[in-house]
Amino acid sequence: MLATTTYSAFRGYSWSHMPPGTDEAELDLLRRLASEERGDFPDPTDISRGLVSDGRIVAVYTIRTVAGWDSEGRASEYTALALMPIEDAGLIDLAALLSHPFFTTPSHEPPTTIGYLGPQSATPPPDAAGRLLCRHRIDGFDPSAACALLATYGKNSSKWAVRLCDDGTATVECGEWRKPSEGAK
Repeated sequence: MLATTTYSAFRGYSWSHMPPGTDEAELDLLRRLASEERGDFPDPTDISRGLVSDGRIVAVYTIRTVAGWDSEGRASEYTALALMPIEDAGLIDLAALLSHPFFTTPSHEPPTTIGYLGPQSATPPPDAAGRLLCRHRIDGFDPSAACALLATYGKNSSKWAVRLCDDGTATVECGEWRKPSEGAK
């Protein structure tokens, strides 16, 4: 089972609940990472999809604008997150998980957990780590290998973003990698 939460407005913006082992500051950080590419005024029909990580937790997400959502009938940004420890990410195929109804259908009463019975993550290409270490970015990446990439290398940086593209590929970005002496924080 994967812990889930949503962020939207009803009578002001808030999280639907706090999953065990997280706090509001960490969830806010993950949401900000996920929404960096959306800009201040995203297209109301745009749905951002992918995963982000702070080097500890992986958050698979969708972000969209939902019309008539809040208590006054106004539109709201709606973020859906499924969370897992970074070590467990390789058990998940990102594209398969994003097809779950939790990510495709906004709800005023979202579940606190969802089950995943899909395939494991594919193996990332052998040169992925070197490309990320040197350039901090890979374009045209297979999203089915994204979670295995994070399970293997995610603790090396405190900032990861995998964004799905319209062409079926993904863009992977990370922050500076920690020196081996720094270890995972």
